[in-house]
Amino acid sequence: MYTEEYEDNSSSIKKVLIKIVIVLIILIVSFVLKKVMLTDKYINKENINTNPYTNATYKDNIEHINNVMLGYFDEDKIKEVKDKPYKVTIKELIDEGVLVSIVDANDKICSAKKSYVEITPIENKENEYILKTNLKCSKEDNYVLKHLGHYNYCSDFLCEKERVTISKKATSPSKVIKFGNEDKINKDIDVDPKEETPYIPQEDQTKQFEYAKTTAATLGTWSKWSGWTKTSCTTPKENCDDRNPLCRRKIVIHERDEQIKSYSNKYQAPRKELKQATTSEIKGCNNYNYIVIDNVIYATNAVYTMLNSVSSATKSTQGNWEYRGEQSFDTPQSDSVYKVYKFVKIDFSACEETCEGKPLKYVYDVYEFTGTLENASANPTYLCKGSVSKTVALYKTTDVVDTSSRKEPVYGKVCYYNMKTRNVKTKGNTKKEYSNFNNQELLANNYYYTGKVK
Repeated sequence: MYTEEYEDNSSSIKKVLIKIVIVLIILIVSFVLKKVMLTDKYINKENINTNPYTNATYKDNIEHINNVMLGYFDEDKIKEVKDKPYKVTIKELIDEGVLVSIVDANDKICSAKKSYVEITPIENKENEYILKTNLKCSKEDNYVLKHLGHYNYCSDFLCEKERVTISKKATSPSKVIKFGNEDKINKDIDVDPKEETPYIPQEDQTKQFEYAKTTAATLGTWSKWSGWTKTSCTTPKENCDDRNPLCRRKIVIHERDEQIKSYSNKYQAPRKELKQATTSEIKGCNNYNYIVIDNVIYATNAVYTMLNSVSSATKSTQGNWEYRGEQSFDTPQSDSVYKVYKFVKIDFSACEETCEGKPLKYVYDVYEFTGTLENASANPTYLCKGSVSKTVALYKTTDVVDTSSRKEPVYGKVCYYNMKTRNVKTKGNTKKEYSNFNNQELLANNYYYTGKVK
């Protein structure tokens, strides 16, 4: 009996010990899970990114392809596009020797067959296109769109459309920012990033704003500002209330005017040019040569048509057209019956960044006719009563515009972002409710705007 009673007691003790162990395990697991749930790891579930670019290698690959395609789509290639999309795979570009295999951040080759570039004309817009670059890699499969066109500031036939206003003069000197330096911090910008504290969204009396109140949260300290980095002017700024445990990133945007490119500015010199148009039949004297200029018949003792042998490259006397050398004038020069001007260039030596409003010099090779010209239309004596039929050259004075170009700066709005982040150790307890904008009762009770509206 003693043995049986002892065995029963021993069995009961074992059961109690097992239950205690199980309870301890449950408590430990619960504590660990709670600790994990309260750490910053919950942030990943919010899908909030602290870096404007999720994958720098993927971004660089896209930009590399786009830069190559600007040279690929030259004027001849664009003629093939016409009014329908033109698509080419990365494999085809590799086979043409235009690209090499694209390698992603995991050292894996991106799909050459499934990655492609497609250019599509924009309807009702001449010489403007949408470039779609689709890149499929081991962990990324996405595309970007760029608005391209044939503009006067393009270095290739096509370039990306810039949201800039071409200015003839800079309001103040600026350093040239190369487009290849988007990822580099511009230390020349001496502007402190400013955020609105406390955060207040834009007022809208037609919507309900979400208010929140958080208690028992453990918030990390903010990082230093990242520095001004060039970005798209469509990049949105981000702000939030420091009391919000979901407030982990702030982005401020700075805009300024900079010289972003240069373009070929054309300067024109309108004038009158004397040039042979056709021939005409007249009756005149046997011992005269004749020429018809602007419907006036002239009798001459020389060969006027040697004018046809004169150009800006001749720079020498041709028959009775004597070369007077290269000369510079303050205004464009027009031809006359005795003197012609072959355009050489516009002298921009007095210009600085631009020639607008500056004194220009117009340079010509000057030729002068040394023979005689008698107005036979006004004095019929020089026609000898039409004794001989002659085929003569007919010249006309026409309007022409001579042009010289020079590279001048394009100024426009350039944008930069500056960012700071923080960690959240525990997010605490948050109570939320919707109300009208500027609810003073909630704000006085330590509620804040979350940024959400409905």
